[in-house]
Amino acid sequence: MNRREIVGGIGAAALVLGAPHAGRASGVQLARSDIAADIALLRRIYTSLHPGLYRYSTPAEISTRFAALEARFSGPADLPSVYLGVSQVLASVRCGHSYANFYNQSEAVKQALFAGANRLPFKFAWLDEMMVVTDPAGADGLSAGTRISHVNGVPTRRIL
Repeated sequence: MNRREIVGGIGAAALVLGAPHAGRASGVQLARSDIAADIALLRRIYTSLHPGLYRYSTPAEISTRFAALEARFSGPADLPSVYLGVSQVLASVRCGHSYANFYNQSEAVKQALFAGANRLPFKFAWLDEMMVVTDPAGADGLSAGTRISHVNGVPTRRIL
């Protein structure tokens, strides 16, 4: 295995939060010590192995992001919140191989993270602060280009 393959799998491998908690519902809190250990592991792996970590960010900026992630989860938190926080930090690396890999999660973790009723049945883009359908697959009555003004009574500007 070369460094690129190792780094490509880090997003999933380092996010072991779900492993000991896979049977738990998303509302159950993960222990602060488990979260802290995983964030420390993620930081150590990225700073020692990721070949492009400092391409768009300085070492100080990366350190600040990890410190903010640690501070954000200074107490118990649920799996979806931690997954989102880790995803945000990894997205800041701006590397297509660096993300909390949703394909490599157990079925229980996939259910807790992605099977909720908090998804829209279509793809969209934000254009001029408006939600515009780009792919209506799964949403009867919509076509590409449809502008969505409200979701469940909530104005899309507020969602944005």
